[in-house]
Amino acid sequence: MDDARAKAKAARAEKRAARRMRRPPRKRRHWTLRVLWRHICRLVILGALALLLAAMFKGQTLSAPAWMRDVVSATVERSLPGYRVDFADMHFVIRHGWRPRIGVEDLRVTDDAGRVLLDLSSAEASLAMRPLLRGQLNPKKITLTGARASFRRNADGGVALDLGGTGEIVEEAESLAELIESWEKRLLEPPLDALTEFELTAVTLRYDDALSGRSWTVDDGRLMMHRRGDRLSLAAALNLLSGRSYAATLEASYDSSIETREAAFGIQVNDMAAGDIALQAPALGWLEPLRAPISGALRGGTADDGTVLPLNATLRIGAGVLQPTDQTRPVPFEGARAYVSFDPADARLTFQELSFDSGWGGGTLEGQAWLSGLDQGRLEALVGQVGATDLSLNPAGVYPEPLSLDGAQADFRLSLHPFELTLGEALIRDGGNPIHLDGSVAATGAGWRFALNGRIPEIEAARLLQIWPTAALVKPRIWVEKNVRAGRLLDVDVAVRGAPGAAEPNVYADFDFAGGEVQFSPNLPPLQELAGEASFVDNRLVATATSGIVMGDAGGAMDVSGTAFIVPDVRAKPSTPAVLRIAGQGTPTAALSLLDRPPLNVLGKAGLPVDLASGHLALSGTLALPMQPEILVEDMEYHASGRVTDARSTVLVPDHELAAEDLDLFVDNDHVEISGDGQISGIPASFTWTQPLGQPGVGGRVEGRVRLSTRALETFNVTLPPGYVTGEGWGDVALDLPPKEPPRLELRTDLDGIGLSVPPLGWRLSQGATGSLEVRGRLGPRPVLDRVALSGNGLSLTGSVTTQAGGGLDRARFDRFRMGNWLDVSAELRGRGAGRAPAVVINGGSLNLASAQFGEGGGGGNVDAPPLSVSLDRLQIAKGLALTAMRGDFTTQGGLSGTFTGAMNGGTPISGRVAPQGGRSAFQIQAADAGGLFRDAGIIKQAYGGALTLTLQPAEGQGSFDGTLRVTNTNVRDGTGIGALLNSISLVGLVDELSGNGIVFSEVDARFRLTPTRLTLLSASAVGPSIGISLDGIYDLASATLDLRGVLSPLYMLNAIGSVMTRKGEGLIGVNFRLRGPASDPQVSVNPLSALAPGFLRDMFRDPAPSVGKSRTEPLPEGMTPPEPEPQQRGTRFRPRSGEDR
Repeated sequence: MDDARAKAKAARAEKRAARRMRRPPRKRRHWTLRVLWRHICRLVILGALALLLAAMFKGQTLSAPAWMRDVVSATVERSLPGYRVDFADMHFVIRHGWRPRIGVEDLRVTDDAGRVLLDLSSAEASLAMRPLLRGQLNPKKITLTGARASFRRNADGGVALDLGGTGEIVEEAESLAELIESWEKRLLEPPLDALTEFELTAVTLRYDDALSGRSWTVDDGRLMMHRRGDRLSLAAALNLLSGRSYAATLEASYDSSIETREAAFGIQVNDMAAGDIALQAPALGWLEPLRAPISGALRGGTADDGTVLPLNATLRIGAGVLQPTDQTRPVPFEGARAYVSFDPADARLTFQELSFDSGWGGGTLEGQAWLSGLDQGRLEALVGQVGATDLSLNPAGVYPEPLSLDGAQADFRLSLHPFELTLGEALIRDGGNPIHLDGSVAATGAGWRFALNGRIPEIEAARLLQIWPTAALVKPRIWVEKNVRAGRLLDVDVAVRGAPGAAEPNVYADFDFAGGEVQFSPNLPPLQELAGEASFVDNRLVATATSGIVMGDAGGAMDVSGTAFIVPDVRAKPSTPAVLRIAGQGTPTAALSLLDRPPLNVLGKAGLPVDLASGHLALSGTLALPMQPEILVEDMEYHASGRVTDARSTVLVPDHELAAEDLDLFVDNDHVEISGDGQISGIPASFTWTQPLGQPGVGGRVEGRVRLSTRALETFNVTLPPGYVTGEGWGDVALDLPPKEPPRLELRTDLDGIGLSVPPLGWRLSQGATGSLEVRGRLGPRPVLDRVALSGNGLSLTGSVTTQAGGGLDRARFDRFRMGNWLDVSAELRGRGAGRAPAVVINGGSLNLASAQFGEGGGGGNVDAPPLSVSLDRLQIAKGLALTAMRGDFTTQGGLSGTFTGAMNGGTPISGRVAPQGGRSAFQIQAADAGGLFRDAGIIKQAYGGALTLTLQPAEGQGSFDGTLRVTNTNVRDGTGIGALLNSISLVGLVDELSGNGIVFSEVDARFRLTPTRLTLLSASAVGPSIGISLDGIYDLASATLDLRGVLSPLYMLNAIGSVMTRKGEGLIGVNFRLRGPASDPQVSVNPLSALAPGFLRDMFRDPAPSVGKSRTEPLPEGMTPPEPEPQQRGTRFRPRSGEDR
């Protein structure tokens, strides 16, 4: 029997294999749910008899005997060749209504390879009574428990069911709807045509979605089916595991007509991931970028003709983030609620309400969008329009309180793969400030990339600050909040660009502004009534005012049109300076009052008032100041330049008005500078005024050029006698202006165009000549010139000048006063009051009379001739002739006149007088020791004693004089030349007398011409009791050599009898002689024959006397004594003095 059974079984296997070969490949590989249902029903039929027999056991559960389980198992296996059916227990029960139920435990169906095709914890079915009465065992209700299955959606949208989880497909269709439709059709055919309920519990399902590449697991799921007539209702309750920290639940319902295609479905989810919903419901694919749990419901269906009806969804989105990719920074939100509908007819998604609430803001959206990509089973993009109300914004918590907006509307396109939101045009309503936006936000593999553009026609600065996030451009915002007090922004354009890896977005903005009030610095008044334009590019902010004012503390308002404010880099440290490029117009007082504010205090530190000048100022400059709360002066850098027109100041140069048509102004951290061409108290000048800054106690300085003239001197209280200064010229001038002290003056000029003269000295510099003048001193009520240096036309002097109270000269002291080659002294001019020439005091030095050019003075008795007091170290009369320790008092009225004393070449004292004559000076010198004078003068080294009167009168030629000399009662001792002369004529007695007490000359007279290099002796005589001499010739001063000719008459007291026919000093008998050579040791030559000739014939033996041309015939000046007339020689007898040699 066993063999027969085995053969039968093999035969059945061959038949099944043959059927599989005849089936298409898909049918050969899989068995269907239809077969499964058929054999489950057979299990029920086979147990029907037992059920009937057990009717007596109504309401009780009875277990089938083992033999019955074997019969049932074998019967099923025969019906399923190649498969094995095992179950642990079988039971049956008859409930109320006499509807029997049969069930099995641990049902497992495997194939020949041992793969599990169906694994149930239990299976139970109740039979339909009417078919049962007709002998048909059709199930009324089926309950399956503990099923394990896999469900797969292919990339093309097709679906497949695997009930064992081994990969063996038991059912597949082109779509889930087709799969459900096929199941519906089976319910119209036996044995399922009586089935009204189907329940599947404790289901474990793995769902693999090839379209999205995702997998889900359903645990402890439950599926129920109910049929009422041709209406079929399905319900499912699933616990969905997706690998997240929370589990989602899903409840679904499906209601349809079995005989038509009309159906309705509903899905309710709780805490289902937004991405999971988006992947399974393409119409909700726009939820894919969200990472948040969603609870809600979906309702949809199909019409009888198969048309898909609109889908309605109510979604409650929990807290989560917007994060399209793992690399993009998440955008958190607290939650959202959405009421949407989708019309597949035109792929239109309508947002009846989309309200959201997050840390980034909240609001309610309404609108619609058209979807694309659904034909591929996955939403690719949606294009639409939305409107928003009750908007509040607080992205990333950047506002202390969410920002409220009236509403918005936008045209947009949302692409999902990759994620990119494009705003074609968005309008945000903020009160009366519409805000227009466009741009895009994209999620890349590296992070967010966005490009947003905004336009605002007009907005108040205060409102702009409210919508400016506190975390965006932090430093500029802090500055604006602190310093912008009022204003409107017009035509605002904003562009924001962000890229992955960028530290912060790149922001561009430009706008106009009006009605602005800005406090650029806490130390300056605010700029008011501002209008202009601004831009923000590459973190550089530039704002330029086309109009505006700033109120000075004094002097009114400054027009700041053209002023620009620049922040080179808003990301820099607070100590990095911003730049204020200043352009302003107004009064100098207004501008200076701003500079005098703390911490600069430019004017206060210099001790100057802010109203130091009047006029109109146009100013431009730069102020660099750090963008930090506390700003010290050392933190600021500034410089500015400008021009003051119609300028006036009585402060820059104290006690004088400075006026100019145009003045240039410059100021920086180190100094203030004003320069230009103008007038100082009416005196033309070109100047630069400089005031150092940051140096307490240091005053200003004025440098420039000034027109010099008598008027200029009078303007600065420097008064000189009339005629001393004439003409006009330019000088370089510098004025130091120490605080609370008189100004200090420095002046230099080449005297071009200026005429100078010192009439007492006869010096003059014409206006066409040049020279040099340097003056340093202090101005004020009593100017003091500490240094005066003048040179020109032979004059050179250095000294100082003081003035008298109320003006006029007090003292002019000259340490060095040089004039040509004839005057080199230290001198002093002493003022004698207004209108009077100063007195001249010479305190030392030298004067060369040979080259002297004294002035002619006033020449009249009514002229106030200044006195001249002289103390000279040396008065050079001629070469080798000088007075030392010369003292004198003179006047210059009509020329130089006065008396003096001195010592000849430092030896013999003399006294004298000088008087004007012929435009020069005549001199008369007297000495009580004529011999000493001759010795000191180097003329006669052997002369002693006697009284001398020397008169010098100006002659033709510079430094030339015609002179007369008278000496009385002098004697000559040891005379080398005279001794040699006496020896040559063997006058032994006279030689002895010469070597003893000397030869006495009672009278010596001479007439001569003195030039700077030569003494021409026109005639001279020396007579005494013992000898008489006449002499003429030349004495060369330069070489100290002489060439003299004369007659020596011995025994002159007797010999003079014949002098009536000869020259004075010659007797009847005389010897011609000649002296040549050095004055210290001349060579003597004698003509003895001349002694034989009478006096009137001796001239035949000698050269004629030298001639000098025309001599002066003018009388001596007043006050000079002429020489006594020569006494009559005839009958005159000379008496020797007591003790004289007779």
